[in-house]
Amino acid sequence: MFKFKTLPSRTLPFTKNYRHYVGRILFVLSMLSAVNAGMNMQKDSKIKHQPPFSIVKIKTYPKYSSFEEASLYTATTTVSKNKRRRLKNDEFFDKLSKQLSFRKLFIRALRKSKYENYFLEFMPIKAQRQSETAVKFMLIKSLKISRKIPSPAPFSQYLNRKSCKRQKYSCIGKFESTTFIIPKNSGNEPLKTFSSLGTFSRAAPRKQKNFMIKMLAKRVKTEIDNKKEGFTYISTGDLLKAPWLHFRIGSTSTSYSCF
Repeated sequence: MFKFKTLPSRTLPFTKNYRHYVGRILFVLSMLSAVNAGMNMQKDSKIKHQPPFSIVKIKTYPKYSSFEEASLYTATTTVSKNKRRRLKNDEFFDKLSKQLSFRKLFIRALRKSKYENYFLEFMPIKAQRQSETAVKFMLIKSLKISRKIPSPAPFSQYLNRKSCKRQKYSCIGKFESTTFIIPKNSGNEPLKTFSSLGTFSRAAPRKQKNFMIKMLAKRVKTEIDNKKEGFTYISTGDLLKAPWLHFRIGSTSTSYSCF
């Protein structure tokens, strides 16, 4: 007849520390759960905290009018997780005049264009409709600009004024209802820098680019807010007749208008 013998409790140490081990296991599992939740939150934050603004290329025209090529852009903002909307003209120029980060975004889009030299033209803004129409602008490739020798001579009447000489980066010129914003050459940049907005956005000093875009935005904002009728046209002017980068804000379009 077999006899079963009960072992002393000291030979079964796990029974003594059972609660201790269970506690440690639960602690480890809770830590792993917390880490997993943190990773999920991080993923969600990357989705929720998208860059609030973007400059977006809408379309490229292989052959546009009499020009080699053109690209159409707009600016968008985040509305929700999977939805964006286009900025209106008044929003765009307001942010361009007030936010350094937004100006950097705009300048980056200009710099990243595949065109070496180009005209810039905004879609004409109808009076009293700036808060209703989405901003659009065109970069228009031109090989003819590259063949021109940049010269500030066409704007000497503005650049030679005392008020302009006191300015470091650019000057304002006014002819009838048209406003010009003209960059100054400090003497350290090659003339090629001022061929077009393409070369300027890549080679000009950072502070000069920022100052000029800010000045443009402020002038446009004032113009569209006060205009009662007609349209406001914004472009880099006719760089073939006046081969020196400048912004032109007026009530009439240029000879190369694409809109």
